[in-house]
Amino acid sequence: CLRLSHNSISQAVNGSQFVPLTSLRVLDLSHNKLDLYHGRSFTELPQLEALDLSFNSQPFSMQGVGPNLSFVAQLPSLRYLSLAHNGIHSRVSQKLSSASLRALDFSGNSLSQMWAEGDHYLCFFKGLRNLVQLDLSKNHLHTLLPRHLDNLPKSLRQLHLRDNNLAFFNWSSLTVLPRLEALDLAGNQLKALSNGSLPPGIRLQKLDVSSNSIGFVIPGFFVRAPRLPELNLSAHALKTVDPSWFGSLAGTLKILDVSANPLPRACGAAFVDFLLERQVAVPGLSRRVTCGSPGQLQGRSIFTQALRLCLDETPSLDCFGLSLLMVALGLAVPMLHHLCGWDLWYCFHLCLAHLPRRRWQRGEDTLLYDAFVVFDKVQSAVADWVYNELRVQLEERRGRRALRLCLEERDWLPGKTLFENLWASVYSSRKTVFVLDHTDRVSGLLRASFLLAQQRLLEDRKDVVVLVILRPAAYRSRYVRLRQRLCRQSVLLWPHQPSGQGSFWANLGIALTRDNRHFYNQNFCRGPTTAE
Repeated sequence: CLRLSHNSISQAVNGSQFVPLTSLRVLDLSHNKLDLYHGRSFTELPQLEALDLSFNSQPFSMQGVGPNLSFVAQLPSLRYLSLAHNGIHSRVSQKLSSASLRALDFSGNSLSQMWAEGDHYLCFFKGLRNLVQLDLSKNHLHTLLPRHLDNLPKSLRQLHLRDNNLAFFNWSSLTVLPRLEALDLAGNQLKALSNGSLPPGIRLQKLDVSSNSIGFVIPGFFVRAPRLPELNLSAHALKTVDPSWFGSLAGTLKILDVSANPLPRACGAAFVDFLLERQVAVPGLSRRVTCGSPGQLQGRSIFTQALRLCLDETPSLDCFGLSLLMVALGLAVPMLHHLCGWDLWYCFHLCLAHLPRRRWQRGEDTLLYDAFVVFDKVQSAVADWVYNELRVQLEERRGRRALRLCLEERDWLPGKTLFENLWASVYSSRKTVFVLDHTDRVSGLLRASFLLAQQRLLEDRKDVVVLVILRPAAYRSRYVRLRQRLCRQSVLLWPHQPSGQGSFWANLGIALTRDNRHFYNQNFCRGPTTAE
């Protein structure tokens, strides 16, 4: 055995340096700067069994001709070789060959970059026909394809892939390594064991997936590996240990490490009973298997008891949430009302107005009035006709068929604004009657009422306009003539001959009690339709 590590040796090794040491079996040349460009390096040592060339990264990082690793095939007794932490990534021999090598440490290199160069280094390890142990830890591997595993020696029994960047592992590809007994995937980025399960027929006896971020395992994941006695599930995000993961394997496990997981300490937790039944197989069950919740027991043993542990905290959490909500509302509502109360009111009614059919509106049978009568109060003759003719005929002389009229000076509520009373009158009446003496200058209340009636036509699809013309001269209005052509029964002319007044009141009663849709001339239009 010869140890020459940490000597800063930068000499080229060409097969002549150790000629007198033909019986040397172990040679340690780690932490040097060896020149490995010669293909006959160390060939003068026919009985060499262990060779450590780790931490000799300088020749592998230099530009130019890469190191020559073909000397491995010329060492007939070599059983262990370490090329660890050399930063090997390219410009080396495309293939390692040896019939005697049993263990190879290739950790701390950049195998991901080598395999990224297509098929150039795909068969790098395939020539090691009797290799039993292969360490590929810390090789910056992000993916491990089935073809990569397929080109590893079929004689492999131990494969170490610790501390890489693997976020996915194809478990079904383990079938290409029929003799594999130990698989180390610790320190990677696996989030769950959910893509399939361990394939049947494998000889796996040890599986280490510790120090990942596994938070979920599908039921039956380990069932098809009945020869698996040792399993390491420590340092994950597991919140339970479910017996369904193992099936019949649970009874044959010799080591089941679940330490450093945030297991909850809950009353009657099934996984606690499961671990107690197999406490011999769980290392450090009473000390290393700790709680992740509740907060007062975090980091303590899962068997730690607390006086209030089994109390139902749901009512207290509900009360806390309710009180917090009430406090938030008590602060937010007055502040919003003070800062933007009018804006919120406006937006609410604006959104309400865009609804296709406002269900909150009252039906026809619950309207307060049959008709809202609008007229110009400035014209005393018109006002006298409304109060002494129209009101008397429709409210007093129809008996049981009397109509309910809404008049501004009689029915409007004091204290409300003009617009509020006007809006309530139009929307609380079945029809809106416009009593017109002329149509050339219409403004004020008449105009506002007409616009609201038109708005109701757009919103509710109901034509509620009824025109009562007191003078024939008002017929010269284009709107009146158009409306008479489209909906004749909604335009009524007051006859000055007493003989025609009876017919007028009868037609007005019909116009106020029936929907205007029935009056539209079908030759011109169908009238507004009510949305379903």
